[in-house]
Amino acid sequence: KGGKGVIVCGDVNTAHTEIDLARPKENEKTSGFMPEERAWVAKFIEAGYCDTFRLFSQESGHYTWWDMKTGARARNVGWRIDYFFVSAELRGRVKAVGILPAGPGAEHRPTTLVLQCAWGGGAARGEGRRRARDGPGWPLRGRPSSASGRGPPRTPSR
Repeated sequence: KGGKGVIVCGDVNTAHTEIDLARPKENEKTSGFMPEERAWVAKFIEAGYCDTFRLFSQESGHYTWWDMKTGARARNVGWRIDYFFVSAELRGRVKAVGILPAGPGAEHRPTTLVLQCAWGGGAARGEGRRRARDGPGWPLRGRPSSASGRGPPRTPSR
């Protein structure tokens, strides 16, 4: 370890909590929201990793995936299953996270993470495996929210 932080990102195909999908009650027995899958994400967090999006927002309605067969995106009936997790060493360096818009026909929306560089005032920006095709989105910026769930105001980039 030697004080180096770890970033884990990607599509984990699991909505961790009820606020991570539009219809939690209807999906309790659906793959991606089953108790054992949610427990895996919880264990990951208990091991010291932080869900960076939830540092800034405790609100529902922020999704990264929609079922295209049912037209769920047009109705915003989605799931947040794409994550950036950081180890405890990096938590204080998380400056912004975001969910970017995706082009028509895309199942997933790209997610972003901005970290404070260790060597000074600059920031390092990491983007998930998918790239936005239609311009910048709205990163959440500011200080991470408190335990009360109140986070900083969102700053639209558009």
